[in-house]
Amino acid sequence: TCQDNTANRYKILDIEDVTIGTTTYAAIYVDAKTPFDTVAENTSDTTVVPTIIFTVPWTSGSTDDVLGNTGSLNCTDGKHPIKLQGIEFANGQWEVLSDAINKLWKDTDGTYYYTCYTVNTATKQSTSITDDYIAGSSIQQPTDSDKWDYIKYNEYKNGTYFPTQVGGSSSTYTCDEVYLNHTIDGQTREFLCFG
Repeated sequence: TCQDNTANRYKILDIEDVTIGTTTYAAIYVDAKTPFDTVAENTSDTTVVPTIIFTVPWTSGSTDDVLGNTGSLNCTDGKHPIKLQGIEFANGQWEVLSDAINKLWKDTDGTYYYTCYTVNTATKQSTSITDDYIAGSSIQQPTDSDKWDYIKYNEYKNGTYFPTQVGGSSSTYTCDEVYLNHTIDGQTREFLCFG
């Protein structure tokens, strides 16, 4: 059971370790105007509803303090949004690349792929791949199950960076993941990034 009745959309100001007895907890400070209780609630003799914190996307304007038009408040922690030529992105929620469609297909050898198709003219964007779309880079679909996997390599083609090989980790190569369906032919997917 999860309820959204204690706090919603507060900004985390600080996190620090607090030890009570021999157990270390994280004290999380937020910008709440009034205090609220985070003690676990007993809803019956057997059910305890714990306090759970979900992160939400950064708010618009989170890169306003970046000097210049390009950068981030922290370029190395993987948590802060980015500003590129004055446009803020990677704020912790999926963003749809509106001119890109992923095609899932099988070649004559029976190997399954994703290929990213893009269109360069906004008036020719469509909800399906038309003759105006150009094939970009491809990545092989997993053979065993749908899964998240760490990206090893990306390729830049037709204006889009697209993963071409998995096998990295949280500390090597791109340190980022991609979710891939397996063994699907003849379908399309939207291209979601920066989530």
